Amino acid sequence: MDVSSALEIYTLVLGWVLYDGLWKILADTGLVYIPLVAAILKNFFFAWRVQGDEGAEATLRNNWMDILAMMTVIAVAGMPMFTVKLSDLSYVTPCGGNTVTGGSTGTLYDNAFAAINGKTAQVPLWWTMLLSIANGINGAAVALIPCSPDLRTFAYRIDNARITDPELRRQLELFTGDCWQKARAKFITSHTVLPASYPPDDLDWIGSQYFQDTDGYYGNANLNLSIRASEELPGFPYNAARDTEYLPGFIPAWGRPECNDWWNNATSGIMPRLMALIDSAAITQATIETGDIELAKNALLRKLIAPEQAALGRNLEINSYQNNYNANAGNIAQGAAGVGLTVELASWIPKIYALRQAAPVGQSFILMGILKC
Repeated sequence: MDVSSALEIYTLVLGWVLYDGLWKILADTGLVYIPLVAAILKNFFFAWRVQGDEGAEATLRNNWMDILAMMTVIAVAGMPMFTVKLSDLSYVTPCGGNTVTGGSTGTLYDNAFAAINGKTAQVPLWWTMLLSIANGINGAAVALIPCSPDLRTFAYRIDNARITDPELRRQLELFTGDCWQKARAKFITSHTVLPASYPPDDLDWIGSQYFQDTDGYYGNANLNLSIRASEELPGFPYNAARDTEYLPGFIPAWGRPECNDWWNNATSGIMPRLMALIDSAAITQATIETGDIELAKNALLRKLIAPEQAALGRNLEINSYQNNYNANAGNIAQGAAGVGLTVELASWIPKIYALRQAAPVGQSFILMGILKC
């Protein structure tokens, strides 16, 4: 039987386990038969009041009909009959995702509901058919919805990603001062025009592709003229041809890498370490959206670095308002409106995200309550 979420696998079985216990209590104490006795007495008193002694035949017919109806309901919708266990239930992730079964969903629910792992429950015939049909229709309806990327979730995850490694945060600050600020100052003073093949805002962040590609900025054919780190950095070995500022015979523990190596080094570079903090699914989706994996990575890195500006104590990106200093009053009004909408959206995105994450949980527990009732 398919269900609507991984959590529902466990709550469904737990609900029926509790149901079976309640049913056993009602059956053992005889409380389950109270409606039958009440129906018989009701028919008897009603016929006696209306028809007197002549109502005996009507009372008998009514009792037979009521007892038949009630016993049918008890047998079909009340009496536990079919066995269900965790391994019988499965959940198929929408849009061609994986199929998971109870006990091995790959979520924290496997441990949270470990107590019911291996337990079986009995389900009445009516509820077995109802749940199978309802979940089948629900699954078919979901399959009809066109698959689209969960951009809101990706955006929320990136917006709330934080760089917690103090050593990485310090290297970001050093890189900003030692590499990006120097490279940008050189670009401005040389009155260079940014080639059209680069995004207009490429120079406005520390991972500028132009600075990486162009000789004389993050890299230099002449190592003696290259822009490098101002201090030794762990993970970057000493290079005698590059690190020439030391006295002869002295070899430091680590070297001072040039900016390109500092940013891109596969093992110790800043960029790979930042990319490791980003969800791989977000990288895939961003690549689909941009059509270029490098553009996608740069966009995600800029989004990841942006919240760290205040914490680093430096502006890692140029304030976009500097480029609009001479904007007219209409543009200022539009900008103010945009800022207001952005602030309001920022307060709603976490609420929407939390609501979407909580909806399957609420549905699962509501269904479990309905089963018990």
